[in-house]
Amino acid sequence: MQAMPLPIPAISKETLIERVPVSFETERLLIRRTCDEDAGPIHQTILESWDALHDEMIWAAEESRKDFARTAEFIRETQEKSLEGEGFTFQFYHRRESCHVGAMGLHHIEWDVPKFEIGYWLNANHWGRGYMTEAVSALSRLLIAEAGAARVEIRCSSANRRSAAVAQRAGFHHEATLANDRRHHLTHELHDTHVYVLLPSS
Repeated sequence: MQAMPLPIPAISKETLIERVPVSFETERLLIRRTCDEDAGPIHQTILESWDALHDEMIWAAEESRKDFARTAEFIRETQEKSLEGEGFTFQFYHRRESCHVGAMGLHHIEWDVPKFEIGYWLNANHWGRGYMTEAVSALSRLLIAEAGAARVEIRCSSANRRSAAVAQRAGFHHEATLANDRRHHLTHELHDTHVYVLLPSS
């Protein structure tokens, strides 16, 4: 059933930015915005999961991303973007074991809607345990409840079945498939893009 249009609240961009969560917890995870002290754990995760990340993540196509200096530079870049409301990244850690589990980002934000797109990646050592679904589900619902999101999207290649499964398990519904929308960053083969969406009425 098609969702009914929602009234757009008269809230400023600055207020909405303030409502994007800084940190929160789920049953098993501590999730917080990326900060300087995350450099070491992120770098270690990248090294441990490089083969998997290299195949699936565009940003991991460059070998330079294995350098610690590039990780520190990424943190500086994401902090600058968050101050301007252009994007946010979050790192998440296991609450009991205190190990770095993965990351999420908010991209292509349209504050006048407001609309967010969530991207994510996971330490390969923690695949198959439901951590990503737990994190994405919590963040997307906080965006709707706290930041007034009218639409939260997840977009993934038709070849990335794990990412699509996370979206489905987190309650997003498949809205569209964009044919021949992208090329794989390594093979350059044409892939479709699946668009999944979560609305306040979902």
